[in-house]
Amino acid sequence: MIFRFPKIESGLNLYLEGSARLDLNNVSSRRNLSIVICNGEMSIGDNCFFNNDCSINCLDKVTIGKDTIFGESIKIYDHDHLVDDDYFVNKNKFITAPVSIGENCWIGSNVTILKGVHISDRVIIGANAVVHKSIMEAGIYVNKNGQLTKVK
Repeated sequence: MIFRFPKIESGLNLYLEGSARLDLNNVSSRRNLSIVICNGEMSIGDNCFFNNDCSINCLDKVTIGKDTIFGESIKIYDHDHLVDDDYFVNKNKFITAPVSIGENCWIGSNVTILKGVHISDRVIIGANAVVHKSIMEAGIYVNKNGQLTKVK
């Protein structure tokens, strides 16, 4: 685990298990930043900011580029629970895929980012979106009729 001058106002909740690796650089956060890493690897670039009540859950790999900011109540998951053909949800088995978020991005409040998503540099995601597909082009994306749509 590497801490390089993080500025956490209050409530950093860390759960690290197994071979977990964490590099926070000089991240800053308001209240209640929760990070769970179970045998995974997470790296947060220089000058990133997390607003209140953000959560990152990592079983594989989560990478966040420098100068990226997060609104309130952001959720990032690099995994799903395994579900069999009879819709039985296994509490202890997962399907994983890395998540990467580029540099100089702005992720709006209440956004959820799911496994396997790559977000390129200079992407803005409007509030309340669910990101389940990669965003490969800089721009502004908002939730319209349940779809993430580029507006500019």
